[in-house]
Order: sequence, then C-alpha cells, then structure tokens
Amino acid sequence: MGKEDNVKNFERRVRTSVKSMTLLILTIIIFGMALGMFLTSALFLQRQVVGNLTEISLKLDELTTDVELLRHKMEMLSDADAGSITDCSPVVLYYYNEHADSELSELPASDERAVKPVCRCVSSRGDLDLIRETIGLLIKGELTDSERSAGFLTEFPGEGFELKDLELSDGILKLVFDDPYFFSSGGSARTFIMATEVRKTALQFSGVEEVHFEPEWVFQP
Repeated sequence: MGKEDNVKNFERRVRTSVKSMTLLILTIIIFGMALGMFLTSALFLQRQVVGNLTEISLKLDELTTDVELLRHKMEMLSDADAGSITDCSPVVLYYYNEHADSELSELPASDERAVKPVCRCVSSRGDLDLIRETIGLLIKGELTDSERSAGFLTEFPGEGFELKDLELSDGILKLVFDDPYFFSSGGSARTFIMATEVRKTALQFSGVEEVHFEPEWVFQP
C-alpha cells in the first residue's frame, strides 16, 4: 500500500509539474505574441511619425523657397527702372548650395533640396524662347559674389557645353545638349547635382511636367 501511495503521489506531482510547465509555456507564448504586436505597432507608429516629419520638412522647405523667391523678385524689381521692368520676365535659376547641403545630409551633394533658387530677369516672352534663354543662362553659371558668399556653387559653364535644341510635347520637355568634350560626365554626385539644377530650373515653367535629356549619356556618371 505504501508503494502505491508513493507512486500516486509521484504521478500527482508529475501532472502538477506538467500543468505548471504548460501554463508557463503558454504564458511565455502569449507574452511573446503581445510583445511582438506591441513592437509592430510601435514600429508602424514610428514610421508614420518619421514619414509625417519628412513630409512636413519638405513642405517647409518648399514654403521657405517660395518666400525666398518672392523676396528676390521684389528686390530685383525694386532695383530696376520702369523701362527694364517692362522688358523683364523674372525667372528662377537653381544652383547647388553647400551651406544648405551641410544641414540636410552627411553625404555631400546627395540631396536635391540643396539645389536652391536664385532670381534673374530675361527678355524672352514666348514659352519655348523663355525656356531656352533661361536654361542658356543657367549653364553659363554666372553667380554673383553675394550668391557665392551665401554658399552657391556650380560646375557650369563647361567648354563647348550648350543647349542645342528643345521640344515640349504632352508635358515632356526634351532638352538636347551639345557636349563635345563630355563636360557633363563625371562622378555620380557631380552629375546628379548638374542634372538637378537643370531639371528644377526647367520645371518652373507652365506645361513642363517631366524633363528628358539628350543625348542619353548627358549627366551620366
């Protein structure tokens, strides 16, 4: 009888231990699932917050650019006489700004937001003529001393590099360049910045939704 009692007690302890172990395992599994759900939700929320902050940053950058453009245009028009204002079409040229770049990214020349506007005045009136003169002015790279002091830099002009032709159709602006000495080629950062300068300058014009370059190797590393 004593042996049977011992066996029963042992079996009871085993069953109790198994139940306790099962409960512990279930508790760990449930806790792990809850933790996983919490971490997933937290990660999703973090991504949403980061995405919203990035979008806000971009909107603020656009607003700052618009305000700066308005200020430049007002200064330009206030400095001009009445006759020159009549013959003037204010336009924007986009150039790389190293001061802005240092605040945006640890990698130099990698963020298109570092390509900032400066204002100029051109005499052309027709849509294509206006685009042609503006791009032609951009690739001359004629920055003022004050603009260079403010951090603006550019690789333009390049020997023999010029706008040969352009065509606007269905929102696509095709810019054809003559580049006999391959000025527009080079490192990826350099070509990225030059292409961005031209593209952002061209996109200011009504009806331009995309900008394509020809030959295809222009502004390629």
